Amino acid sequence: MNLLKTDLNLPDGSGLEVARQALLQNPKLPVIVCSGHDATGIVKSLGPTAHALRKPIDLAELEALLERLAKQGLAG
Repeated sequence: MNLLKTDLNLPDGSGLEVARQALLQNPKLPVIVCSGHDATGIVKSLGPTAHALRKPIDLAELEALLERLAKQGLAG
């Protein structure tokens, strides 16, 4: 399964910028952006393959998202 999972705030930059650059190279790439705050609106601006997860990450929620992406054929 190919996807990008990043934190919104990285020690040396912006996870949002990392996600934008990755999506420029592959617009169909599933992207998961994690944050301790509600980042849904910001992440939606990345496009339809971007998804927000709030930290601390609930493993069941992450697993459900990964299964949904796999079923949609977006993470293959």
